[in-house]
Amino acid sequence: MEKNTGTEYNLDELASRIEFDREDYIPLLSLFVEQTLLDLEEIQRYLPKGNEKVISERIHNIKGAALNLELDRIADILDSASALNHAFEHTDMVSIIDECVKEADTLKRLLE
Repeated sequence: MEKNTGTEYNLDELASRIEFDREDYIPLLSLFVEQTLLDLEEIQRYLPKGNEKVISERIHNIKGAALNLELDRIADILDSASALNHAFEHTDMVSIIDECVKEADTLKRLLE
């Protein structure tokens, strides 16, 4: 199975990969995007504080949901963020979290 890269999301393909119709997939994706943007905001707030536990929980939540929805690019980005978080390299995480925000924003625009 081919992974999605960057902004090349296809709703029909994503839905079919989890055996859903587009109409059933869109509300799930919409909820994912909404919650992900909130969780990413929280991660950004906690990065300067270096709160590994909260950051790890949010990363885990987003990554699990991304994998369930076949959003491989977001899951891959969060793998990198998770590794940096466990190494307490929070300053290096800023650009990775920003990349994840861009992916979520791309999905949000796709849903509009």
